Amino acid sequence: MKTNKKKIIVLVSMILLLVSTGVLNYYINAKAKNTDEKNINVNTPSVTLTFFESNRQVRAEGRQEELSILNELIEQATSTEVVTDAQAQKLAIAKAIETEHQLETLIKAKGFDDVLVEISSKLVNVIVKKEGVTVEDAAKILEVILSQTDYSAKDVRVVPYV
Repeated sequence: MKTNKKKIIVLVSMILLLVSTGVLNYYINAKAKNTDEKNINVNTPSVTLTFFESNRQVRAEGRQEELSILNELIEQATSTEVVTDAQAQKLAIAKAIETEHQLETLIKAKGFDDVLVEISSKLVNVIVKKEGVTVEDAAKILEVILSQTDYSAKDVRVVPYV
C-alpha cells in the first residue's frame, strides 16, 4: 500500500512539474513575442512606398544597373570606339536623370502634388497625381516640357494617376 502511495505522489508531482513547465514556457514566449513586436514597431517603422516613390526607386535601380554594365564595358573594352560609345551613353543617362528631376520639380511647382517624368529617346511621359487632368493642367505641363527640352508637343504624353 505504501509503494502505491509513493508511486501516486511521484506521478502527481511529475504531472504538476510538467504542467508548471508548460505554463512557464507559455508566459515566457508570450513576453518575448510582445518584446519583439515592440522592438519591431520602434526600430523599423512601417514603410509603404507610393506609386511615385516606387517607380522612382525602380527607375534609379535600372539606371544604376545600366551604368554598372557600361562601366564594366569601359573597363574591358579593347577599342577606343567602344569606350567612347559607352561614355556617351553614360553621359546621356546622366543628362536624362538631371532633366527628369528638373522637370518633376518644375511641374510640382505648378501645383501638382506629385509627378513622375520618364524621358526616352522619342517620348516624354508625364504621370501626375491628379484625378482629372484638365486642358489647362496639360497646357501647364506642356509649357514646362517644351521650355526645358527639345521635344515637341506631339512627343509628350500626360497621364493622370489617382
